Amino acid sequence: MSPVNLWYTKDVKPGLIIFDLDGTLIDSLGDITVALNWAFRPLGIKEYTPTEVSGMVGEGTLRLVEKALEKRNATGDKKGLMENLLTYYAVHPIDHTLPYPGVPETLEKLSRYRKAIVSNKAESITRKILDALGWAGHFDMVVGADTIVERKPAPGPILHVLLTLAMQQEEAVMVGDSDIDIEAARAASIRTVATTYGYGKRGYHEKADFHIDRFPQLIEILATLERCDNRIVPAG
Repeated sequence: MSPVNLWYTKDVKPGLIIFDLDGTLIDSLGDITVALNWAFRPLGIKEYTPTEVSGMVGEGTLRLVEKALEKRNATGDKKGLMENLLTYYAVHPIDHTLPYPGVPETLEKLSRYRKAIVSNKAESITRKILDALGWAGHFDMVVGADTIVERKPAPGPILHVLLTLAMQQEEAVMVGDSDIDIEAARAASIRTVATTYGYGKRGYHEKADFHIDRFPQLIEILATLERCDNRIVPAG
């Protein structure tokens, strides 16, 4: 755990934690990889490995399909491939998916905070995963790629959460595993915590206010923010 670019707040303690899902709370690469290979099988190209897929996720399903085609120098009906992928994934979203170590226990310990999910995965599938894990009750709000017009790295989904839950920017913290999460949070002017164990590119966490190597370290970050007694200093 390490602070990078700190935002200090006077008399405003964190009250809302906004989480990315894939690569932050859950390791879903296995299911995403299986769904991608199932959708692409008619193209007759080499199947993708989880390592390859880890470098392509985060920007939504259509962008995943585009990157996958580029990776194999292949062509295909992008919309059709996306629909096939989503059809399979909607039925098999958690066959191989697991929480990262310490996530279930830590979510229980964060019960006094309001919490939301902001994912570039479809809202219906996101909710299905949360239900399957027994986590739905932890979150006040779920925003997916299709909830509003914008998606990360645009700030719209985060601002939508703040408006709906009547929370101020100074009260919010974004926790994510990629530069997409950090960019979205910065654009919305909220503090950031980067995970180093997810799917983010090497060094991306240097743009965040804090980074953590294990999910339970988030509790220490929040305690640090609650102790701050200086004015806000914009990060970076």
